[in-house]
Amino acid sequence: MEPASAASVAGVAKLARAGYFSRERDAGAWQEGDALVCIITGHGLKDPDRAIKQAPEPIVIPPSFTALVQALGY
Repeated sequence: MEPASAASVAGVAKLARAGYFSRERDAGAWQEGDALVCIITGHGLKDPDRAIKQAPEPIVIPPSFTALVQALGY
């Protein structure tokens, strides 16, 4: 997931630590087997610096078909 998507998970974790989801709080509103869903999406383009840091160095080859074929291992 991208960092911005982690906000929903962090919010649920914070609420859980505070007892927000306890059965006592809602007098039985929560039942065994209930589920909570966090939407986690993203492609990382909002944080390009992080993506660049994690990406390997690009392979630089001469501008020729032969060099491309060799770089691809064919």
